[in-house]
Amino acid sequence: MRVLAVSDIPSDRFYKFYQPGRLDEFDLILSCGDLSPEYIEFLVTLAHCPLVYVHGNHDDTFSREPEGCICADNRLINVNGLRILGLGGAYRYRKGKYMYTEKQMKSRVKYFSSQLRRSRGFDILLTHAPAYGLNDLQDLPHRGFECFGPLLEKWHPAVILYNARQDQHPSVKNTDQWTFPSFRGQQTERLNTMKIGCVKEIKNNEFRVGLTPDNVRDYVAAGHHVYMERGAGVGSGFSDNEYVDAGASIIDNAADVWHLVDMMVKVKEP
Repeated sequence: MRVLAVSDIPSDRFYKFYQPGRLDEFDLILSCGDLSPEYIEFLVTLAHCPLVYVHGNHDDTFSREPEGCICADNRLINVNGLRILGLGGAYRYRKGKYMYTEKQMKSRVKYFSSQLRRSRGFDILLTHAPAYGLNDLQDLPHRGFECFGPLLEKWHPAVILYNARQDQHPSVKNTDQWTFPSFRGQQTERLNTMKIGCVKEIKNNEFRVGLTPDNVRDYVAAGHHVYMERGAGVGSGFSDNEYVDAGASIIDNAADVWHLVDMMVKVKEP
């Protein structure tokens, strides 16, 4: 079976400069999200094979779902004999339809427990975000989900197909090539880290900030992750860029910071 994997950026070869017959060789098309309905409808129409997709973090900007395609998001489906588990969306860094916290994604995974037992596992994990530690980054839009690790370890699908970085084509990882005990060790190490937040002070005439860029740098060097509300340090003379340079992630509003972190550092009480 020949599979075409697509995500994020339309391929000129299969769209703008398409020539008849270029899609004839494929038996299945898998989309990891963030592609317009018009593009994937074009693909499924000319390829004459099933197209299965999950949503990306930017798919809420599209006004409709693509026609003639199979949505695998939050589903375990069988296509051409392949068991495909779809878990689209990205790590939550703003409000959005396809944004998930680690806890929310873990609940989505847990929902499939009985179905996976009945089907005796799955062959392909189709996602937008990777597993934590698998070619992901530390900034929230490109962070992987920790809960994918135990899922892969338990069921050993043939591949995980994902893409959460716009500078890359979809990535395919053969899970048989993983050293799973090492991955479990990485998960254990992650539990020793903390998500630390800092938001703007809301008391009148309070211009101090709970964390300086130097504080952030120390926390990050110790293996922790720091999330700053945008503009939190302006009153103390610290720009958002200084916090980014120190290793922090900038979040647009205080509510999202509170939702993300294990510990909040403030000057005054909330």
